[in-house]
Amino acid sequence: MLALAHTSSEANRAYNESTSLRLTGELDFNALQSAFETIIARHEALRTVFSDEGDYQVVLPSMPFEVQCVDAAAAPEDRRDDAAAAAFAAFEKTVFDLSKGPLIAALLVRLDAKTHQLSVMIHHLVSDGHSFGLLMQELRDLYSGLRRGAPAALRPPMQYRDFLAWREKQLQDSAASSDEAHWLERFSG
Repeated sequence: MLALAHTSSEANRAYNESTSLRLTGELDFNALQSAFETIIARHEALRTVFSDEGDYQVVLPSMPFEVQCVDAAAAPEDRRDDAAAAAFAAFEKTVFDLSKGPLIAALLVRLDAKTHQLSVMIHHLVSDGHSFGLLMQELRDLYSGLRRGAPAALRPPMQYRDFLAWREKQLQDSAASSDEAHWLERFSG
């Protein structure tokens, strides 16, 4: 059984992956918020929570999400960098509540009227590096589409159960069976 801790410790944050993007130009916050909400609605993993004991997971039908905002531009000019750095340092200490979710968080720091820094963090239980990159690409495409007033042309999302079905079919393939037989023989005894 997998044991999941919910305490506010450095060990819990070790499973957080994050990225930061500099956004320049006019920012449409409503489009950004909507893009995140759409991604969470599209991907079951982002609506998944785990029992306190870690013995089961639940995919929720919906998940509230709010992009956190900090206006560092409101600070005196000589203190803006410090205000932004403090906001990011606090955000990096995010500890996700695995039993409540969401296991993704976003912080938008306004640096000036046309410069923002977006930091996105996700727990490794619901994403790996490759998936995180795909989510960020979807975020960009959704945001751009919402800004233009045109829907983004996204592929249908692959849910984890779809991946498992694909993998099972792949393992039933004769080449995969041959590979499996080779490794079972190699490690026998």
